[in-house]
Amino acid sequence: MKRISVALIILVLMLPGYAFASVDVLAGGWWDASIEELLSAREQIDTRITALGGELPNKKGGGEQVIESDEQTTNDTSQFDIFPFENQDFCETIIDDIEPFALIRSVWYGRGKTGMNDANLDDGITLAYISPDVFVCDYRKDTELPVFRIVIDYMGNDWLFADSVSIKIDDSTYTFSNLGSDDYRHITPNGYISETLIILIGDEDMEFIEELYNYEHSIQVRIKGSKGTSDFKVYSDDLFFNDLRQMYEAMLAAGGFNQAYLKRVPESTMSVK
Repeated sequence: MKRISVALIILVLMLPGYAFASVDVLAGGWWDASIEELLSAREQIDTRITALGGELPNKKGGGEQVIESDEQTTNDTSQFDIFPFENQDFCETIIDDIEPFALIRSVWYGRGKTGMNDANLDDGITLAYISPDVFVCDYRKDTELPVFRIVIDYMGNDWLFADSVSIKIDDSTYTFSNLGSDDYRHITPNGYISETLIILIGDEDMEFIEELYNYEHSIQVRIKGSKGTSDFKVYSDDLFFNDLRQMYEAMLAAGGFNQAYLKRVPESTMSVK
């Protein structure tokens, strides 16, 4: 795998919603985009990659360190099977006909049912959504890489310039850092600030996902940036937990948590306290 390809994979993985769903070109919001709009946005992504010259935005080169060799794909036998995700009520599968990408996301992705509860309701209008998904790079190729992700969308009156998310589960707080980028920040047509943070789950992050999967109580979520902090709660009966458990089980059945894949994921930096 060439170095420019590693940069491309990380940039694409970190795009909200889908590889082609750039919010800059989707006036109605990326979660309401048609397949045609998603495909047309690909040209903008290619332009950004060319402009970057293969360098990673706001990643400080950290993502490449998980790839043992630029030419290496995998040492272990692995085969991702998308079938467990198909014809399910909780998710939808989008497979591109031109580029080798696939996205598996909640049918309520970015809509009200995936919303988080604002911990400070008197602080003005603040909305946030949280949802698991699976993004597959190089779909059906020898270098195929399925990645389990947690996507968090923040919307409010003021910029946070968010770059980290902390999730408290019982007495443990998992903090994911270096998540922010100007590519994931914009002003919506109705004048609100929108910022997206995407957590990529690799080998070292599996303890977090497994604890979430088994957890039966509410969690606290803090979105933090250079310009502010916003706190939210996700209750035990919120849609997030239902989607996460079903997405996790389907990913397991599909072979997506195979070590051959997990070791290649440019996972998000995680600390635990």
